[in-house]
Amino acid sequence: MNNKNPIRFCLTLTLLLAGCVAATSIQFDYQPREIRLQGEGAASGHALVLGQAYLQGYGDWVQIIITSVDEAKTFSQTQLRPTINFLVPAGKRSMNVRVLLGNEMKWKESADSQVAVELQEGLVYQLKAREATDIRGIEGVDLWVEQLGTIPEYEYFLKQNPDYKQGQPLTRGEMTGLP
Repeated sequence: MNNKNPIRFCLTLTLLLAGCVAATSIQFDYQPREIRLQGEGAASGHALVLGQAYLQGYGDWVQIIITSVDEAKTFSQTQLRPTINFLVPAGKRSMNVRVLLGNEMKWKESADSQVAVELQEGLVYQLKAREATDIRGIEGVDLWVEQLGTIPEYEYFLKQNPDYKQGQPLTRGEMTGLP
C-alpha cells in the first residue's frame, strides 16, 4: 500500500481546517488599496469597489477578486494576502474579475470576466456573482456590480458593526439602513 496518500490526506485536512478557522482575517487583505491608472491624475476622485472572500459553509468558499482595472494589474496568485477592496479612479472603467465558488473538490470558476462600469466619485460598489447555466446547459457564473452608498456611509457602517466580517457581501439596505 502506498503510504503517501494518507499523509497527503492529513496535510490537506489540516490546511483546510486552518483555513476555516481564519477564513476571513488571515488569507485576504480587506484594507482598500488605491489603484493608480496610467494617464490619471492623482487629484481625481475615487470610488470604493468591494470584492468578496468568505466561507458560506464548511469548506464552501465565495471569492470574487478584481484582477485588473483597465490595464492596471491588481492581483497576483503569488501574493501572500491578496487585496479584495480597491479605491478606483472614478469614470468609465473595465474591470477583469475572477470568480471562484465552491471548494477544493468542486469549484465553479469563471475565466477572468470583464465588467464595464461607470464609477462615480465617493460611492461604494459591491461585486456580486451567482452560479448560472447558459442556454446550452453549460454551468458558469453571472457577475454584476451594485452601488451601495457613499464611502462615509460605509466607514460609519464599519464603526457601528465591529462584528461584521469583511469580505462578506453587503446590500444597500444593510449598509445604509435604507430599503
